[in-house]
Amino acid sequence: MTTTLVYRDGILLSGPLSSLIQHLVPTTDYYPDQAYLFAFILSSRLFVKPHELLAKVVAVCHAQQRLGDPVSAALNPLHKDQLSRFVPRLVQLLAEWTDKFPYDFRDERVMAHVREITHQCVSVEPAVRHQVSAMLQTLLHRLTALDKYETFLQQTGTDATVGSADALSPECYLCPRPPTLRRRA
Repeated sequence: MTTTLVYRDGILLSGPLSSLIQHLVPTTDYYPDQAYLFAFILSSRLFVKPHELLAKVVAVCHAQQRLGDPVSAALNPLHKDQLSRFVPRLVQLLAEWTDKFPYDFRDERVMAHVREITHQCVSVEPAVRHQVSAMLQTLLHRLTALDKYETFLQQTGTDATVGSADALSPECYLCPRPPTLRRRA
């Protein structure tokens, strides 16, 4: 099995899932492109559930950075320095994931991985405690707001999505832009 990522004109086109996951995980010198981060996390759910993806990300962190090995970091100043540069990038990845795809974090299996990895991050690099706390607080607020919105929709009998084109009003076909419709009214 090949682990090669395929590029054309500097744009990542394809690769095996394991290599794409590895490409998602930041290092001390690398952080994934914003477009890749969004596109991969969104499209990966066709092949792997969010909790499985996060488990694989955690496994890559352990394999590449030995994040789960606090003894090595304590005894080896070079490894501690490497982790000190890596951990903020990993926290940034988690923050962007929680911001763009908060629904993924409703699953207790995902949150178990989040608790594990954030605990390891804070134990290795206490300076990220504030960022981790802010990320988790923001996630809680977003999930609470989403729950309230869903409750509101259930109470009003409204579905969160339009099921078919038949449900759209004729105005949408005649005038797809709200400012134009407002001027016509």
